[in-house]
Amino acid sequence: MGSTSGGAEFLKVDQYDSAISDLNLATQLSPRLPEAFANLGVAYFNTDQYKLSVQLFSQAIVLGQKYKGQGKMRHYLGRAAAYEAMGWQREAIADYRVTCRLANKGCEKI
Repeated sequence: MGSTSGGAEFLKVDQYDSAISDLNLATQLSPRLPEAFANLGVAYFNTDQYKLSVQLFSQAIVLGQKYKGQGKMRHYLGRAAAYEAMGWQREAIADYRVTCRLANKGCEKI
Protein backbone atom coordinates (compact mmCIF):
# COMPACT_ATOMS: atom_id res chain seq x y z
CA MET A 1 0.00 0.00 0.00
CA GLY A 2 2.58 2.57 1.08
CA SER A 3 0.13 5.13 2.40
CA THR A 4 -0.67 6.70 5.73
CA SER A 5 -4.31 5.69 5.40
CA GLY A 6 -3.38 2.08 4.66
CA GLY A 7 -1.07 1.98 7.67
CA ALA A 8 -3.75 3.56 9.85
CA GLU A 9 -6.20 0.88 8.73
CA PHE A 10 -3.74 -1.82 9.79
CA LEU A 11 -3.43 -0.11 13.18
CA LYS A 12 -7.21 -0.21 13.64
CA VAL A 13 -7.19 -4.01 13.35
CA ASP A 14 -4.01 -4.52 15.42
CA GLN A 15 -1.92 -5.68 12.45
CA TYR A 16 1.19 -3.91 13.64
CA ASP A 17 3.75 -5.64 11.42
CA SER A 18 1.74 -4.73 8.33
CA ALA A 19 1.27 -1.19 9.64
CA ILE A 20 5.01 -0.84 10.25
CA SER A 21 5.83 -2.03 6.75
CA ASP A 22 3.26 0.24 5.14
CA LEU A 23 4.09 3.28 7.24
CA ASN A 24 7.85 2.91 6.77
CA LEU A 25 7.21 3.17 3.05
CA ALA A 26 4.85 6.11 3.61
CA THR A 27 7.53 8.01 5.55
CA GLN A 28 9.97 7.45 2.68
CA LEU A 29 7.48 8.58 0.06
CA SER A 30 6.18 11.53 2.10
CA PRO A 31 9.02 12.54 4.45
CA ARG A 32 7.26 15.78 5.48
CA LEU A 33 3.98 14.21 6.59
CA PRO A 34 3.79 14.26 10.41
CA GLU A 35 0.90 11.79 10.58
CA ALA A 36 2.91 9.06 8.86
CA PHE A 37 5.60 9.34 11.54
CA ALA A 38 3.04 9.55 14.34
CA ASN A 39 1.17 6.48 13.11
CA LEU A 40 4.46 4.60 12.81
CA GLY A 41 5.19 5.67 16.40
CA VAL A 42 1.87 4.13 17.46
CA ALA A 43 2.73 0.87 15.69
CA TYR A 44 6.13 0.65 17.36
CA PHE A 45 4.61 1.55 20.73
CA ASN A 46 2.15 -1.33 20.37
CA THR A 47 5.03 -3.73 19.67
CA ASP A 48 6.88 -2.55 22.81
CA GLN A 49 9.59 -0.76 20.81
CA TYR A 50 9.41 2.39 22.88
CA LYS A 51 12.68 4.05 21.88
CA LEU A 52 11.69 3.88 18.20
CA SER A 53 8.27 5.15 19.16
CA VAL A 54 9.79 8.17 20.94
CA GLN A 55 11.98 8.94 17.91
CA LEU A 56 9.03 8.80 15.54
CA PHE A 57 6.73 10.90 17.71
CA SER A 58 9.56 13.41 18.07
CA GLN A 59 9.90 13.56 14.28
CA ALA A 60 6.13 14.07 13.97
CA ILE A 61 6.33 16.93 16.49
CA VAL A 62 9.15 18.62 14.59
CA LEU A 63 7.39 18.22 11.25
CA GLY A 64 4.12 19.43 12.72
CA GLN A 65 5.79 22.57 14.01
CA LYS A 66 7.74 23.14 10.81
CA TYR A 67 4.95 22.60 8.32
CA LYS A 68 1.74 23.27 10.25
CA GLY A 69 2.77 25.85 12.81
CA GLN A 70 2.34 23.66 15.90
CA GLY A 71 2.93 20.02 16.79
CA LYS A 72 -0.29 18.16 17.34
CA MET A 73 -1.27 17.30 20.88
CA ARG A 74 -1.61 13.62 19.98
CA HIS A 75 2.06 13.46 19.00
CA TYR A 76 3.08 14.76 22.41
CA LEU A 77 0.65 12.39 24.11
CA GLY A 78 2.07 9.41 22.22
CA ARG A 79 5.63 10.38 23.06
CA ALA A 80 4.69 10.89 26.72
CA ALA A 81 3.20 7.39 26.86
CA ALA A 82 6.35 5.91 25.30
CA TYR A 83 8.57 7.79 27.75
CA GLU A 84 6.39 6.56 30.59
CA ALA A 85 6.61 2.95 29.33
CA MET A 86 10.42 3.25 29.41
CA GLY A 87 10.33 4.67 32.95
CA TRP A 88 11.48 8.12 31.85
CA GLN A 89 9.08 9.99 34.11
CA ARG A 90 10.63 13.45 33.86
CA GLU A 91 10.39 13.45 30.06
CA ALA A 92 6.87 12.00 30.19
CA ILE A 93 5.70 14.68 32.61
CA ALA A 94 7.14 17.42 30.39
CA ASP A 95 5.09 16.13 27.44
CA TYR A 96 1.99 15.63 29.58
CA ARG A 97 2.26 19.28 30.59
CA VAL A 98 2.13 20.22 26.91
CA THR A 99 -0.90 18.02 26.24
CA CYS A 100 -2.65 19.36 29.33
CA ARG A 101 -2.08 22.93 28.19
CA LEU A 102 -3.06 22.27 24.56
CA ALA A 103 -6.09 20.04 25.04
CA ASN A 104 -6.63 19.26 28.71
CA LYS A 105 -5.36 15.68 28.13
CA GLY A 106 -2.92 13.87 30.39
CA CYS A 107 -3.33 16.45 33.16
CA GLU A 108 -3.76 13.69 35.74
CA LYS A 109 -0.21 12.50 34.98
CA ILE A 110 1.51 15.69 36.16
